[in-house]
Parts: sequence; structure tokens; C-alpha cells
Amino acid sequence: MIRTLVSVNKDLASSVALRYACKMARAFDIAFQAIHVQDPGPDYNLPGTGWVRRTWESALGESGKTEIEQLFSSENVDYPLLGRPKIQIGEQEDQILLELHRERYDLFMEGALSTFRASDFHKMIRSKLFRNMPAPAAVLVKNLVDLDSMVLVVEYNDTQHKTIPVFSDFFRQSSIGFDLIVWQPDKKGDPVIENSPDADLKTGPVKKLLEKSGCSPKNTGFIKCRPAGLAATLKNFGLVAAGIDRTAGKKEPVLELLARTESPVMLLWQ
Repeated sequence: MIRTLVSVNKDLASSVALRYACKMARAFDIAFQAIHVQDPGPDYNLPGTGWVRRTWESALGESGKTEIEQLFSSENVDYPLLGRPKIQIGEQEDQILLELHRERYDLFMEGALSTFRASDFHKMIRSKLFRNMPAPAAVLVKNLVDLDSMVLVVEYNDTQHKTIPVFSDFFRQSSIGFDLIVWQPDKKGDPVIENSPDADLKTGPVKKLLEKSGCSPKNTGFIKCRPAGLAATLKNFGLVAAGIDRTAGKKEPVLELLARTESPVMLLWQ
């Protein structure tokens, strides 16, 4: 079972993430735990102890609990699906990292509606939370789409294939199939899937590794094109998975690809 931590706030991004989580629950052997981190405001670091401090923190926690219960109610999400939300007080990234380390989740998930620009996406990947999270993968829900298909994108120049075991662990707990695209980034050209014998040679090594891990793609293809071109061809998939190097520079093609992809994306940490 895939143990997943879902970050929620009372906003549109969390609403989309919760609805997508319901779809994932029907397609994966997955268990969710929701977490909400309540912003304490500027008074949180002021000196204070005893029952006054505890009363203030308790009231703040109850306020956060009420907000998230209202969100769950409006989205018609039941607690057995996502677990009764954990309410924490403090800095959001710190509290989420503590929870990820403490419970050893397999996956982190959150809504991310504003990550269509490469610069915004790169800033998120370089954040303290994403740089340090121990979970082997993360899902960013950009849009609410049907989860009836997945695609794994592997760069042609990636010879180590560190993400194959991680992806295989997830896919084996899924009831839907996936396609494999081996992608060679190029500064020009429209995306065209090659079906020549030469293309089979380029996709063959990755396909064999997947099959060895107990996963067999429904379709395979080799594409050489710009990130924007490939992103446009992936819009009909319910989930787009790709390997990410947390230390990658801003001009890394896969960062631009996933930033431009409209579907939810699964980041497989390398």
C-alpha cells in the first residue's frame, strides 16, 4: 500500500488535490493522511509559557481544524479516505518535513495550480520542502482530470535509470496501464513518435528494465522535440511521471517539460 501525505489548506488548489485523491484511491492501492499547517502569525515566536500559551495554541489549532473540516465537507470527502486531518501549528515546510520523516510516507501530494511557468516550478523544486523530503516521490495536482491513463517519460540521455524501481513500486499497486516515452530534448521540431526499428533500439533498454521490475508498458515511443511540444502531447494523460534531479539547474529540459504539462505530475526523485 502507498502511504501518502496530502497537504491541505482552505483554497482552490487543495480542493482540486482532494478530488484527485479520490480518483487515485480508485486506481491505486493507496492510503491517504491529510495534514494542515496553521500559520500562527507574527505572535508565534514571542516569549510566553504556561496555560496562556497553551490556550492560545489550542484556539489556533481549533480554528485550523474547523477550516479543514469545512473544506472536507464542501468537497464531500470522508475521513476514512484521507484520515482525520492532522493539524499542526508553525512554519509549513518545517511541519510537513517533520511529519514525512516521522511517519515515513511513500508519497507526498499537494495542489499546485500556479506552477505553469518554468521559473515558478524550479522555485518549488528548490524549496526546503522538496529538497529535503524523504518520500521517494511527490505528486503535484495542477488540474482535475480523469485518472484512466499514465505515462512515464524518460530522457534519452539518462543512462542510470534510477527512477525505474521507484516508478515500478507505484505502478504495481495500480489498476491502470501506462505508456513509456523516451524523450530526446531538442530546441526545434514538432513532437512525432518514431516507430522505426531505430526507435525500438532507443526505447528497448528502458522497456527491458521496466519488465524486469514487473511492469510492462502498453505502448512505447521515442520522441525528439522541444519541452513545450512534448508537454502539449501529454495533456490527455491522467498522470505524467518523470525523474527529477533535485540539484538540477534552471535550464534542465525536464523541469520546463513538467512546468508546462497541464496534467498532474509525479516527480520521481533521482
